[in-house]
Amino acid sequence: MIIKKTILVFFLLLIISCSEKITYTGLIIDENINYSEINNKNDLLKLLGQPNYIDPMENNFYYFSEKNVSKNSLTKKTVDRLILVYYFDEENNIVNTKKLNLDDEKTINISENRIKNDLIKKGLIEKIFGGVSAQPSIPTTSE
Repeated sequence: MIIKKTILVFFLLLIISCSEKITYTGLIIDENINYSEINNKNDLLKLLGQPNYIDPMENNFYYFSEKNVSKNSLTKKTVDRLILVYYFDEENNIVNTKKLNLDDEKTINISENRIKNDLIKKGLIEKIFGGVSAQPSIPTTSE
């Protein structure tokens, strides 16, 4: 009886691991949207909603969408990625747009510049006791 249950559990796990799971990250963007009809920030917000990221320096809007397919926890493949970038002028009119997809990933150069991190170079004792120092002497008066 235990062998039959073990075989049944094994086949159930095998069947479950063969099913394909589709997950979406970010905004699910309709492929049939006519982007030329979007002229300003208000039109954009009505059509796509709030952006995933707003550039704090230049106030650009970034919309991100990604579709992943996985058959089990070990295999995950990104089948579609779309990044929409909207640039605005002072009157909130759209002056430029960029549409990046999975193929553009190969043409984007990632900067090799890194911020220096001095915390890594500290030793274990300094990390633990770095903020601890001798107490300053307090002048006292004697009678």
